[in-house]
Amino acid sequence: MFKKKEILRRVKWRFWVTGFLGISMWSSYAAEVNPMVAAGSFYIIGLRADGTVAATGENYNGECNVNLWHSIIAVSAKCQHTIGLKSDGTVLATGYNFFGQCNTGSWSDIVDVAAGYGHTVGLRSDGTVVATGIRGPQCNVNSWSEITAVVAGVEHTLGLKKDGSVVAAGYGSECDVNSWNEITALAAGRNFSVGLKSDGTVVATGNNMFGQCDVDSWSGIIAVAVGENHTIGLKEDGTMVATGDNRYGQCNVNSWSGIVAIAGGLSQTIGLESKGTVLATGSNDLDHQFNLGTWNKFTPDDSVGWYSADLIFDHPTVAAGNHDFPGCNIDSWHNSKKLVFTKPEKILGFLTGLVSEEKISADINALTSFQTRNTYSPYINDVADWVKSRFSQIGYSGIYDQHYTKEGLELRNIIAMKKGYGKTGKVILICAHYDCTMEEYTDGQSMAPGADDNASGMASLIELARIVAKIKIFEDIYFAAFSGEEQGFWGSSAYAQYIKNNNINLQQVINIDMIGYAPDGNSIIIEQDEGNEVESNDEPSEKFAAKMAQMAVDYTDLTVSFGEIYESDYMPFEELGYVCVGAYEAEENPDYHSTNDVVENLNIPFIAEVTKMVLATACHEALKLPKACKYVCNNWGKSHFKHKKRRHSCEIINRYSMTHWNH
Repeated sequence: MFKKKEILRRVKWRFWVTGFLGISMWSSYAAEVNPMVAAGSFYIIGLRADGTVAATGENYNGECNVNLWHSIIAVSAKCQHTIGLKSDGTVLATGYNFFGQCNTGSWSDIVDVAAGYGHTVGLRSDGTVVATGIRGPQCNVNSWSEITAVVAGVEHTLGLKKDGSVVAAGYGSECDVNSWNEITALAAGRNFSVGLKSDGTVVATGNNMFGQCDVDSWSGIIAVAVGENHTIGLKEDGTMVATGDNRYGQCNVNSWSGIVAIAGGLSQTIGLESKGTVLATGSNDLDHQFNLGTWNKFTPDDSVGWYSADLIFDHPTVAAGNHDFPGCNIDSWHNSKKLVFTKPEKILGFLTGLVSEEKISADINALTSFQTRNTYSPYINDVADWVKSRFSQIGYSGIYDQHYTKEGLELRNIIAMKKGYGKTGKVILICAHYDCTMEEYTDGQSMAPGADDNASGMASLIELARIVAKIKIFEDIYFAAFSGEEQGFWGSSAYAQYIKNNNINLQQVINIDMIGYAPDGNSIIIEQDEGNEVESNDEPSEKFAAKMAQMAVDYTDLTVSFGEIYESDYMPFEELGYVCVGAYEAEENPDYHSTNDVVENLNIPFIAEVTKMVLATACHEALKLPKACKYVCNNWGKSHFKHKKRRHSCEIINRYSMTHWNH
C-alpha cells in the first residue's frame, strides 16, 4: 500500500508552458495538499486544498471531466489531456488519448506525474519511472532508478536522481546532461534543458541560437523556467533574471519584484506575485476565456508554503516530428526565420489526418433527415437552428446569426467565426449552402433529401470547423452556412454585402458545393475565377486554386482538374472583387435535385478527401506557414457542368506531375 506521507513531504512547483516547459522543484516543507492549477490548450484545472478538482474552459475531448475526482494531491495538464495523482498512488486521466497518453489506469504507487505533449510520465515511490503515450525515445524510461522528480518535454524526458544527477530519454544535445550534478530542479525546453543547482547557480545544454543557455553567471536562483528560446530565473529576493530571445519583450522582467512562481511561454514570461496576481510580458496577453471568479483555495498561503502551480496562460505550442496536435499554438511558428519546421507538411499532414468520415456521415444523415431544406419550406429555420447548434457543440461561441428578408421570407445565414492570434483582421471565408430543392425551386413541401446538393458540402464545412476550433490560428477563418442558394444566392448575397459594408478584410472565399458523387474515381474540380464581373481578382484566384491543387497532391488521394466558378455562393463575392475558389465533384450526379439524392449514393471517403484538401489550404494560409515555394501550374484541364447547364471535356491532371515548383 502506498504511504501517503512519503509523497506529501514533497511540495512541488511544476510549470508547464507552451508545450516546451517542464520544471519540478522539491522542498522539504510538509503539507497535506498543495493547491495548484494546471492548464491545457483551452482550459484550466484547479486542485483545491481538500483534494477536489475544478475545471473551466473548453471541453472538446472531456479534458474538463474532473468534477467527480477526489483525494487528488497533484494535477498536470497538456494540450487536451489531464492527469490527476491520487493520495493512494493511483493516477486518473481524462481527455484526448490519440497517443495513449491517458492509459494510466494500471499505474500504482505513483508519487509524481508529468503530462508531456503526447506522453505521460509517472514516478513510483521506489524511484522507478513509467511512461505511456507516443512511441518514441522520450518514453524509454523503464530502466531508470533512484529518481526523485520527472519533467516531460516534447521529444525528451528528464529525470532527477536522488544524488543530484540527471538522466534523459530522447535525442539531441538537450539530452547531454550526464555530467550534471547537485541538481535540485529541471526545466525541459523544446530543444534545450536547464538545471538548477543546489548552490543557486544554473546549467544548460542544447540549442543556444538566441543565448537561452547563457546562464553561467546566474546566482541566488531558486527556480528556473523556459520558453521556446528564452530562459528565466527566480531569485531568492523575488526578483527575476532572463536571457535569450527578447524580440517580443519576453525577457523584460528586471522591474518585477515579489514574485513567488514563474513560467515561460513560447514568447512570453509569466510571474505569480505573492499576493496572487499574475504578471505577463511578451507577445500575448493572458487568455481571459476562463472564469476563475468562483474558485477558492487556490491562492498562495503561508500555511501551505510555496504556491504550487502547473500553468499555461497561452495555448501551448508543440512541435517536433509527427507530434503536432490541434489545439496547440502552432501559429507562432512563423515568427522565426529558423522555423520549428522548415517544411509545413508535418503540420498539415497531422491536421488532415484528423478528418473523420464517421462525423461527416453523421452530419449528412442529420441534414437529410429533414423532409426538405427548401428555402420556401416551413423547415428552413429549423435547419438553421440545427446548424447553429452544431457550431456551438464543436466549440464556437462567436456565432453570427444573420437574419435577412427575401420575397417576404425571414431567412438566416449562420457564421461561426474563429479569430486569429495575429489580430490582423484578415479573414478566410469557407462557405456552403444548407438549403436544397427539387426541380421546382419554390417547392417547399416535396421530399427533398439533398444529400449531395448540398448536405455533402455542409458536412464538410462542419468537419472543417470542428478541427479548426481546436487550433490557434494566426489569421481569422469564418465558416458560413448560407440559405437561399438555389433561389439565386440569396444568403451569400446578403452576407457578401455585409462583409463589404463593414469593411471586413476578406482575403479569400472557398466555396464547397456538391462534393459527394464520385462512383468511379476520386476526381475533384477546383474552381477558379476566369473573367466574370471583376477581372482584377482572376490572377489571385488562379494562384490560390494552384495552391489548393498542391494541397490535394500533398495531403489527399484526389486527382484534380480546373474549372470556372459558376452558379454558386462565391458569385456575389466575386462581383464585389473578392478572390474566390471552389470545390466541386468532377462527375455529374444523375440524382441531382431529385428524391434519389440520398446518402446511399454518396462516396463518404471522397468527401473526406475533399475536406482534407480544403483544410490544408485554409490552414496553410491562416497559420502563416512558411511559403518556401513559388508555384507554377502546367497542363491545367477544364471540367465543369454546374447545375446541368454545361460540361466541358475533362482533362484530369496527373496527381504527381500536375505542378512544378520553383524554389
